[in-house]
Amino acid sequence: MGPKLFTVYSAPIADIGRQHNVDLHMYADDTQLYLSFNLNTPGDQIETICRIEACIVDIKRWMALNKLKLNDDKTEFLVITSPQNRHKVSIQSINVCESLVQSVGTARNLGVLFDHALNMAKHVTSLCQAAYYRLRTINSIRNTLTKEAAVILIHAFVTSRLDNANALLTGLPGTLLVKLQRIQNAAARTVLGTKKRDHITPALIKLHWLPVKQRILFKVLILTWKALHNQAPGYIRDMLVPLVHTRSLRSSDQMLLCVPRTNLKSYGDRAFSVVAPRAWNDLPPELKHQEN
Repeated sequence: MGPKLFTVYSAPIADIGRQHNVDLHMYADDTQLYLSFNLNTPGDQIETICRIEACIVDIKRWMALNKLKLNDDKTEFLVITSPQNRHKVSIQSINVCESLVQSVGTARNLGVLFDHALNMAKHVTSLCQAAYYRLRTINSIRNTLTKEAAVILIHAFVTSRLDNANALLTGLPGTLLVKLQRIQNAAARTVLGTKKRDHITPALIKLHWLPVKQRILFKVLILTWKALHNQAPGYIRDMLVPLVHTRSLRSSDQMLLCVPRTNLKSYGDRAFSVVAPRAWNDLPPELKHQEN
């Protein structure tokens, strides 16, 4: 059927999720169910598990009636919480119809490795391993390639990995971002043939490559612009709230967004609903009013 037709065909699954008050995200045949619970509320974890198990039962029943199959043994179950509160989590497994699925430390979601602390360290490690493997392969044949061909290969196998879902890397500590920057530096040296001791900034400028940290910020701003111009999914647009002034100010026409307050510095400040308005408000007014 293809991804688009399959998405239309399986759209009623989202209605089942809403009936159980379960947040749901679908991409082709990949479906994720999300539920949050309060660690300090007795019984909230048990109630959460009951709701999600009931939702899965109804989804499997709908699939059986519509000639689809829910792969119980391929289902992954991940509990995300801060390391400080990890000891409060009592959920170890979940019943997926006829299978007992144990909680895992990491789960792959559309090419991104999510870990139970959401610090993205394992994703960065996995990304680095794959990127360096591709770089070694390209370096082995670099002498037979033109500069243009080398750039095409680097973009296809290395920088595309750095850019994939890189908005999720916003706010990561410098110890992780520097690992990704080293990959980009190595890729630039592969293309231009510069030595390891040569300064990398002129090479990046020559190739017109933004550094990794700026590429992440650029992706966030692109998503923000699309959301404000109705070119992004509704759940992204709902995260951006225009700042409304009670009286006339000089900043009233600057298209400012509300920046939510957060209590969790390590997690809340990394959320798109916080990062995007901050980055957007820091842009010059002329860039905010660009239509293309």
